[in-house]
Amino acid sequence: MERLVSRRKVLIAIIALMGVLVLSMLTGCSQVDPEYDLVKNRGEYGDLVFENMQYLADNYPDRSMGAEGELNAAQYLASKLASFGYTSEYSSDEGVGLQRFRINNTRYDGTTLSDIHVYNVIFTKKAAGESKGVILLSTQYDNLYQEKTGDEMWRADGSYESGSGTATLLALAELMSNIECSYDVTFAFFTGGSYGWQGASQYVANLKSADRENIKLNINFSMLGGGDNLYLYSGEYATDFGGYMRSASDGLTPNPKDKNVAPFIMENYPMYAFSNIGMIGNQYFLMNRNVPTVNYKSHNWSCKENPVMTEMQGKANVYHTQNDTLAMMIERKGEESIKSMLNDVVNSVLNALSKDNAVALDSALTLSKGQVESKGQNSQAAAVTSIAIKLVAVAIFFGIALTVRNYIRKNRNLYIKQKPVEEDVVKPFDFDTYPKKDESKDDDDDFDGDDGKNQPYDPFV
Repeated sequence: MERLVSRRKVLIAIIALMGVLVLSMLTGCSQVDPEYDLVKNRGEYGDLVFENMQYLADNYPDRSMGAEGELNAAQYLASKLASFGYTSEYSSDEGVGLQRFRINNTRYDGTTLSDIHVYNVIFTKKAAGESKGVILLSTQYDNLYQEKTGDEMWRADGSYESGSGTATLLALAELMSNIECSYDVTFAFFTGGSYGWQGASQYVANLKSADRENIKLNINFSMLGGGDNLYLYSGEYATDFGGYMRSASDGLTPNPKDKNVAPFIMENYPMYAFSNIGMIGNQYFLMNRNVPTVNYKSHNWSCKENPVMTEMQGKANVYHTQNDTLAMMIERKGEESIKSMLNDVVNSVLNALSKDNAVALDSALTLSKGQVESKGQNSQAAAVTSIAIKLVAVAIFFGIALTVRNYIRKNRNLYIKQKPVEEDVVKPFDFDTYPKKDESKDDDDDFDGDDGKNQPYDPFV
């Protein structure tokens, strides 16, 4: 009994300790981002973004990484950014603004591409006066046009996965060309987003430490316009930069409190082989290096129809399929609804970077670096939190099971009907049932030593 009590105390102590640990880790998750009182202007930019999407789908439908179409699209984007008056520290034989690197890649259909050149497109709008740092706006522009099912090429223009973000960033680059900002604003169009965000990974890996530290905020555009809702993900904990961006934004659906965690292996962290779906995007690699990041994303986070991510309730996902086309987006959601959501995104970013809100922006970004470093706004933090929750759940389960077992043992008479035990009754011995001695035989004749055959009969032996 003393051993049982001791075990129970140890179990309760473990559960309590793990509960305190998880609660302390989740304290930030339950907090609300601080609100900022910002000047919010609203323009009509949905048509401009949609025109960009249409142009990409019509003229650059094949943006497959490693294909000729990727280079053509990269050169087009570079020419547009240069026409807005922006400069780039990157260049290659194929043009200014192209960050070229070599990779090996295996497509989903098994096709292997060895030692191929691929391209990021990077341009910067210089700050008015002395720069306070860099604000990086990012997206991906590649697609899965050349993926195959059997011998049939998908020919998916990737309007949802990449065309929407590319069109949005192009519109922002055009609209910001005449806007003054106290930060350098870098526009990054990454390749390889369809294959684990390889372009973003290469870009971050090749940044000097000082340049990475100088990035005060990364605003990423993932899949836009093709989901039920528009979300803004700024990490697992409340932050001032997250609150600032949320205060500047229109049309957002609040992120659910029970953010679902999905399996995604993005870097060589076997222990952290999964991430919150809000992290899915090019910003992942910056976020994991303590750069403040936010990610605009369109899907249906509360719906659990798909185990990883549901885009639209009651409809099959088009992400990473041959159905990711502009025509399918229009059929599923409608042109005006797409324009409205894209307009919300553009207005949100313009308000966030507006000169009217410069003081509030400086305040939020001044606090941001310390907040991400102290709270751990990254996939590792999310992974540890998830693991801790699971361990607590297991401990609670075993604790409940042990308690129930002990309770049943203690009160088994109340729940288990037992058969009454019959007492053994010793019946008197019946000598008449045993063979009687044959009186006709002579005892002396029958006795032939100690063989025991003619010993007196003893029924109790």
